[in-house]
Amino acid sequence: WPVVAVVFLTHVVFDWTKPRLPGSPLKWYLVDQSAHVIVLIYCARWMTENLGFLEMPLTRHVPMQVQAIIAAYILVARPVTVTVGLFLKPWQDEVLKADGNSAATSPVTGLTRSGEWVGNWERFVILTCVLAGQFSLIAAVLIMKAVMRFGDICRTEQRKRADYVIIGTLASTGLAIAVGLIALQVDGVAAVLRY
Repeated sequence: WPVVAVVFLTHVVFDWTKPRLPGSPLKWYLVDQSAHVIVLIYCARWMTENLGFLEMPLTRHVPMQVQAIIAAYILVARPVTVTVGLFLKPWQDEVLKADGNSAATSPVTGLTRSGEWVGNWERFVILTCVLAGQFSLIAAVLIMKAVMRFGDICRTEQRKRADYVIIGTLASTGLAIAVGLIALQVDGVAAVLRY
């Protein structure tokens, strides 16, 4: 129970403090997430020293390689979505101004939350490609997206929106590749998805 209390209390403190800090929301989000990871690492270390790693229930039933893969998919879903959204915020505001809309009333989107859903699926496919060692398929995903967005890219009046999509795609793709490469550092992960 001490681990649960530490994780809960630090989470509350970090999340209460974050919106009250001046400056870039992206910077404080990344600091907040780093602090959460550090707390989790210390708690996991304490648990392994005091409980024994092999005695932990999850380790007995789910191999470390599968845990790493699950963690990678979870990471490219919500945390990367928020990170990319905060990273794109300045350009989103610029696109809205160019379109004659205000940031408060009109987000840069088609269908409701479609960009988030497309981005998640895109990252899942890219992460799967990285974990399976099929890096050439990442190019196919990017080519398909470019073909679908070709009309936006060609129209001069949509240039800012097209740049916004390209920057978002590159940020999202880069983060998914990075998460996949980190997950591959866990011994045996590459073998799990290649068979």
